[in-house]
Amino acid sequence: MDIRTVWMAAVVLGSLGLGTAAEADSGGHVYSMSNGAGGNVISVLRNKGDGTLRLLGQYATGGNGTGTGITIPPDPLGSQDSIVLSPDKRWLFAASAASNQISTFRVLGDALALTSVVASGGSYPVSIAVRGSRVYVLNSAGQPNVTGFYLSPGGGLFPIPDSTRTVTAPTVSAGVQPNVMDNPAQLGFSPDGRWLIVTDKNVSDPGTLSVFPVGADGRLGASAVVTVSPDAAPFGFTFDARGTLQVTESRAGAISSYRLNHDGTLTSLGRVFTGQLTVCWIDTVGRYAYSSNSASDSLTGYRIQPDGTLRLLNASGISAAVGVGSRPLELRISGDGRFLYTLAGGYSSIAIYHINRATGTLTSTSEFNFGPGLAGRVGLAVE
Repeated sequence: MDIRTVWMAAVVLGSLGLGTAAEADSGGHVYSMSNGAGGNVISVLRNKGDGTLRLLGQYATGGNGTGTGITIPPDPLGSQDSIVLSPDKRWLFAASAASNQISTFRVLGDALALTSVVASGGSYPVSIAVRGSRVYVLNSAGQPNVTGFYLSPGGGLFPIPDSTRTVTAPTVSAGVQPNVMDNPAQLGFSPDGRWLIVTDKNVSDPGTLSVFPVGADGRLGASAVVTVSPDAAPFGFTFDARGTLQVTESRAGAISSYRLNHDGTLTSLGRVFTGQLTVCWIDTVGRYAYSSNSASDSLTGYRIQPDGTLRLLNASGISAAVGVGSRPLELRISGDGRFLYTLAGGYSSIAIYHINRATGTLTSTSEFNFGPGLAGRVGLAVE
């Protein structure tokens, strides 16, 4: 299928669900990925302003997802940031893991336009990071690597020469998918763009955090500075407003806080245990951080302390109970800091919470359900 055919398919799919009421919605957009084995599709939704979501359209990526997970359903990728918005909100990027492809969409208000579909530079892409015109992809199967691309003004992705770097030992196979407890989970740029960080889970050896220097030409240094994690499975991460690196630890049910030093080393600032299981996805807003804990069907809120460490908002570690069997996966906070969204993989839905910005308290507002038969949905990007 060439790019013109893919683009026309996206337009046809995108026409579904569009309506004149879109202009009346006052909230931002929310994007989620079907990860469908028969064709990966991005759903575009809009917050009406009160936390409820309305589906605007669906857009084919031109690649294939994996469907339901094997090792730990319903999470088939074991990663954070499989779809991402560029910081300027002009571009959306999506990983199609089964076909080893990355798709780029131009954001056109309530719609998307597919501009490129390219090979990811490896096997089973699961995470994407964007900094200006540079886009890096984490490939997590076989011999995992990170590979870089330039984003052209027209939305094309072009490989950065000599940008591929190996990040870990070969990943344990689970048939058609890697074991998601043994694959790298996320890559992301430091706030100043000088470093690219990768988290790597390991079934037997210690997990690691790899920090690659980023050159002026967009290429990475030949090797990474590697920090051994206190947990075998460091998973998602984000930098808070003060520049502290906050990393989830899925096996320990904890979060570690780090200072990123000028030489790429990481200094541990502290660690907080949640009492929850599979603490994997994380986002921050102002003084607060939140994680989703898939095996505990819960969300945990934290206050970010002046020294960069985290303190539980609730002694129980439960700021919100999403629902028995909900299996909350990716978690994102709206740009205005008012709403928290989490993809409930067990329900194939998005659960929405209002954030009290004075206390950090979460209040459930609504849930958007994608319907039955859509197990394996992953990824969440929010304006």
